[in-house]
Amino acid sequence: MPDKPFRFQIDDLNTLRRLSAEHRSVLYQAPTGSGKTFVAGYVMQAAAAKGIPILVLLHRKELINQFYKTLREHGLIRDVGVVAQGWPPSPWAPIQLGSVMSWVRRKPAFTPGLIIIDEAHHVAAESWKRILAMYPDARVLGLTATPLRLDGQGLDPWFNIMHCSLQIDQLVRIKRLAPTRTIRVPTPLKRKDLKMRGSDLDASSVDDETKAVLMADGLKFYQNYIPGEQAIVFCIDRANSMQTAERFQAAGIRAEHVDGETPPGIRTRIFELYARGDIAVLCNVELATEGVDFPACNAVIHMRPTASLTQYMQMNGRCMRFQPDKVAVIGDLVGNYFIHGLPDENRTWQLEGAGESNRQREKKQRGANLRMCGSCMTLYAAHKHICPGCGSGHPGRPVRELDVDLVEEPPKSQAPKPEPLDQGARKAGMRDARILLANGDGKAAWDMIQQVRQEYGYKPGWAFHMAEMLGIPKEERR
Repeated sequence: MPDKPFRFQIDDLNTLRRLSAEHRSVLYQAPTGSGKTFVAGYVMQAAAAKGIPILVLLHRKELINQFYKTLREHGLIRDVGVVAQGWPPSPWAPIQLGSVMSWVRRKPAFTPGLIIIDEAHHVAAESWKRILAMYPDARVLGLTATPLRLDGQGLDPWFNIMHCSLQIDQLVRIKRLAPTRTIRVPTPLKRKDLKMRGSDLDASSVDDETKAVLMADGLKFYQNYIPGEQAIVFCIDRANSMQTAERFQAAGIRAEHVDGETPPGIRTRIFELYARGDIAVLCNVELATEGVDFPACNAVIHMRPTASLTQYMQMNGRCMRFQPDKVAVIGDLVGNYFIHGLPDENRTWQLEGAGESNRQREKKQRGANLRMCGSCMTLYAAHKHICPGCGSGHPGRPVRELDVDLVEEPPKSQAPKPEPLDQGARKAGMRDARILLANGDGKAAWDMIQQVRQEYGYKPGWAFHMAEMLGIPKEERR
């Protein structure tokens, strides 16, 4: 039998039971790692006891395996059939786990009374809609951490009502999710130069030179901040992911690459090795955002910019599974936090969506009210007075993002001199100084500032002002 549900899960179950009696289709929102599948198992247990045929719609092999394990824990495994490639059919079973594509293609002779949709933010896809249209009398329960379509629009056309579970910070307080630490690493990526393709940023608009820098900085981030930890790297494209894995391997770090084109057997083997701890770094492209459960994953590294809040939250959720004494580290190399905010901030979800497209979201600056620790570059909310990364008690400094440069808003009385005519070279020098500091080389960052000062004729006080702004330790300024 499964473990007993927590108090908040019992409350969720009672609410879902009441809403399902009043509405045909109910959406259940709960953060990644909080136990949606576990709660769904209890829902299915109650429905199966009443003799209600159940269909669970899933779109990835990993999700099928995860649900299969949950049903085994709930004592329902003897009643389960799977309609998916590689599984023998069990058409008599009262519970069917159906791969969306396999169900559409095979059209099994099965009439569910309850349909459970996992990762329900995909429900707008044509294949999902076709299946729902086949069973107009069935009750529907959707499960998702992010009740938005990938284009940022809401799910109200498919669900009558939504119940939201606890917020992330509440789940952290009751030790059901791990606390997070977001670190911003400046890189040459300029988001304003990226194009949109469909509902998200176009990965092909990131130039090769920037990709190379991101790979180098991703490795340095791992070595400096999370050496030896299990991490997942979200890469720009397939070639970028493969090259990133190779770069980690060359540095003596156990790393592997997976994507949608990786053969299923190899992909399963890599996931098993990662779950066992035999692989330290998993590089991927749009694959490890859903359907994988790695409690020992302690960090994620954002090398892929995204305008989609759904993608952003799904990526961060991979490292937030609770483990004792764990702090989930999120390394943001591309400024996703500045568009979407910190992963643990409270969010108000609505069936109608956020009322904005991803293109509109990309133009906003939700991170503008954050502060950055001058000692460790951890980002945190302005109302906090202690850095959650290093425990520093100084107030931190306001930040604003210009392309990818992380810049302090200088006090008006101490504003630097006007830029010389050749602003590009000066900005490039300062960006290099930030990158050197992010990589732990404060002395080299100070030398770079001095070089810029000499080339542009600034007074020595300017260099000290910029060093204070960047947070270069005083002992490094020699």
